[in-house]
Amino acid sequence: ENPYIAKSELLVNMGEYDKACEVIENVLERYPDSERANFQMGKTCMAQGEYGMAVSYFDKVVGVNPDNNEAHSCKKTSLHQYVIRENNILKKALSLLDNAMYGEALRHFENMMASRGESAELYYYLGRVYRGMGDTARMIECMQKSFHMAPYSVTPYVEIGEYLIEQGREKDAIEYFERVLDIEPHNRTAHIRIGEFLQSVGLSAQAEEHYNMV
Repeated sequence: ENPYIAKSELLVNMGEYDKACEVIENVLERYPDSERANFQMGKTCMAQGEYGMAVSYFDKVVGVNPDNNEAHSCKKTSLHQYVIRENNILKKALSLLDNAMYGEALRHFENMMASRGESAELYYYLGRVYRGMGDTARMIECMQKSFHMAPYSVTPYVEIGEYLIEQGREKDAIEYFERVLDIEPHNRTAHIRIGEFLQSVGLSAQAEEHYNMV
């Protein structure tokens, strides 16, 4: 085991990260709980900027030896760098979205979904991307997934409602604003949009009831 670890350390120092990983993976196939091999793989992942993977290897080291202070320190550093990088990726994706660069924004959010897993936040942003691209079906699908993952947040349904109004589908939009009021009875936007719709179809008294809630 030790000669392979030493070889991997030399390869890392030479910048040959892929070869170093191959060497350590061979060790881990035979000794999956090796403290030194897992630690070296974690350090190699750190050197490559693969901070999420690094954290998982340092976690294993700590599981084998809770007193390995260096592993604790490396895990903390990797986690910090991972959070910074993920935040930067999100900022970049949101900047692309705000600047109507929908194709690039879509790629960034899909990559984040692949690496982070599904989340209400990412489905919401994907919904906004599809809204910008004019893909109504996918926009609604993503917003509904966002809502189901965070059922007390009405923002996805408000977004759908506003978009449907833009599309001239006021009657369909009202369905979503009514769902908003089921969760937030005093939601200002929902009351205004429902009131506007009711007024447009001649139901002024009912419209006034909603305007009075604003």
